[in-house]
Amino acid sequence: MIQSIFRYGHIELYIFSICNKYLIEKSNLDLLQQEEYVVFNRTTNDVNKKNFLVRHCVLRNLLSSLLFCLPKDIVFHYTMYGKPYIKSCTNYSSLYFNMSYSRSWCVIAVSKFQEIGVDIEYIDPQINLDFSPEWKIFCKNPKVFYYQWTRQEAYLKKIGLGLNSRKAFTQEIQNNKNIYTFLYKNLFISFAVN
Repeated sequence: MIQSIFRYGHIELYIFSICNKYLIEKSNLDLLQQEEYVVFNRTTNDVNKKNFLVRHCVLRNLLSSLLFCLPKDIVFHYTMYGKPYIKSCTNYSSLYFNMSYSRSWCVIAVSKFQEIGVDIEYIDPQINLDFSPEWKIFCKNPKVFYYQWTRQEAYLKKIGLGLNSRKAFTQEIQNNKNIYTFLYKNLFISFAVN
């Protein structure tokens, strides 16, 4: 089911398989708010629809357990670039979170005091690594590529840009001591904090 794979101070990472039968059975459209429901309905592929529902229901259930409220009471707001956040649903004024998925795995990062971004990528040794010139140096080895890619995505998601940004990989991200990366099974997971 849902497993905590990292905890340090006020930061915790949770991982789960989107294909878990129990999680699929517990997923309920009634938990989604209007914006989530619109995205769910726009999704045409049935597998992607099911995966979206599972991810968002698990996120709501996890956050509600941390905020001591009902999953339906959580209202997401969105930054200009689409990063979700919670204004408040209880007395807790700050709970930062981020979610990422790759293939059948999903990771949720939660922090009580600071912005957080997370990325997860399945290591596909057959990936076509034909990228822009600034990425050529990382494309010689799939593990090096995924290591750098997840670090960049986690950082960009932390600052609220995510995939909406077309920034090149910078020295700032590469040497950033507030970005942590580790292997879990055949996945690279990176998270970034302030």
